[in-house]
Amino acid sequence: MSETVRIQGATILRLTDQLSHSLYIAPGRFLKILLIYLALFAVIFTLLMWTHFAGFIDLLQCQCYAAARRELMNGLFIPLIWLFATVVAAVILDALFQIVKYLRLPLANRKISYSIGDNDIEMCDEAGFSRKIPWGSVGKFTRFHGIFLLRTKPKYWTTVPVRAFSAGDQDAFARLAVRAVKP
Repeated sequence: MSETVRIQGATILRLTDQLSHSLYIAPGRFLKILLIYLALFAVIFTLLMWTHFAGFIDLLQCQCYAAARRELMNGLFIPLIWLFATVVAAVILDALFQIVKYLRLPLANRKISYSIGDNDIEMCDEAGFSRKIPWGSVGKFTRFHGIFLLRTKPKYWTTVPVRAFSAGDQDAFARLAVRAVKP
């Protein structure tokens, strides 16, 4: 099959590309982290409520519902604050991880040229590393905050900054990617 379309583009990867990539795939990653934290929350909640439970039952038996409610809220407050703090910490730590990962990448590896054809995507950086992705291995394509994201098999995400291409080439790239993704 002869290639009729060959789109060329080049750019320098930015920290915003890395963060946008992370922001797009983060919900799935954070869902796993959140499930672990919810399990820990359940354990801590159970332990804390166990200490409040005896007093809570005594208050219910004497029909002191306001005091029982206050006792219940005191038992819930600490685990809820802990859960909120850990979710916020997970988001901050992920952002810091992405920043460190970006800063460790040498400038020669950030300067990338792209060549997109009917059959594949070729990426090459100034350090000499090159990668070829056949369109057949692309399972998902999306445009998100200035980047094209391609999910290749097995669950690997490739980021292609939109600014690497002219407006017409961006549309041609999107058409090729949409055509390659199998429903």
